[in-house]
Amino acid sequence: MIRTIQIVSPLILLMACSAVVAQNVDLAWKFKAGDKSDYVLVRNRVAKLDLNGNELSIGVSSTADLHFVVKSVDGANATLAVTIDRLQLNVDSPIEVVEYDSAGLIPGEESTLWPSVKPRVEALIGSEMIVTLDRQGKVSDIKFTDAVAEALNAESPNPQVQRFMAGVFDTAGIKQMIKQVFVPLPDGSVKVGTEWKVNEEIDRPPFGKVIVDRTLTYVGRDEGAGDFDAIAIVTKVQFEKAEGENAEEVELTISEQEGKGNVEFDADIGRTREMEFSQKMRMDIVYAGNDVIQNIVETSTLKQGKSDPFVPKKKEETPADAPAETKK
Repeated sequence: MIRTIQIVSPLILLMACSAVVAQNVDLAWKFKAGDKSDYVLVRNRVAKLDLNGNELSIGVSSTADLHFVVKSVDGANATLAVTIDRLQLNVDSPIEVVEYDSAGLIPGEESTLWPSVKPRVEALIGSEMIVTLDRQGKVSDIKFTDAVAEALNAESPNPQVQRFMAGVFDTAGIKQMIKQVFVPLPDGSVKVGTEWKVNEEIDRPPFGKVIVDRTLTYVGRDEGAGDFDAIAIVTKVQFEKAEGENAEEVELTISEQEGKGNVEFDADIGRTREMEFSQKMRMDIVYAGNDVIQNIVETSTLKQGKSDPFVPKKKEETPADAPAETKK
């Protein structure tokens, strides 16, 4: 379990903890052709909406078992083949509840959401995505096979389902998921208190784009709990409206937000060991004549290894299945 690290004053924390060593450290991803790493990425998102006074809640959680193999290294850049081996999905909405596990749990035919999600998931699992990045973890390119790209970007006949999958089960959403595996690192050595910033823009057509500003702080090397380098993360999110004739008119204000997380990075082997992150946000939206208040809580955890094996659910016993009472 990742230990929570206060990020307000990491220097004070380190002075109080003799197990943490203050020294200059070179933080970098290390790649060698043929190397393989396994990770489990768990993401949870709960959105509570107030639509003109009517409240509803939608929860989405996913667990992705993935691995990457280093295909080649060219100077500071590496090419990786990333594969999602298993995907678990749970959707809890006012319309329906969907549970899926590629290891053996398939939703029923009565589902309205699953028919649109199924071809995307089935195309994605087991397919290699080619990722190019540098030793600082900056991803410069992610390529899908033509079949996967076509499946992920297919239009759903149901507008509500299409909105649900936008930024989640399309190429933009999967790219965002892959980037979460590679924590961004600074160029050059760091010492306790060193900060670096990373900016990312995420398109959300036809409304605009989300701008995420991350501030990362090197907290220090903890040699008393497994030898790892502690990194604290704070984020700030902004929204920028789209312009042009195809843009949808929307007023969106992020009135409250808090984003923070911790990373355990092993500088000796150049790999993330564990990561956890949480984001809370309130958005006030005016769209198509509707006033919407949306409160979102998102959490994500990343760790090396694999998730627990699939265990089929036991069939619920009905009166007809119950064993007959033994006569005395």
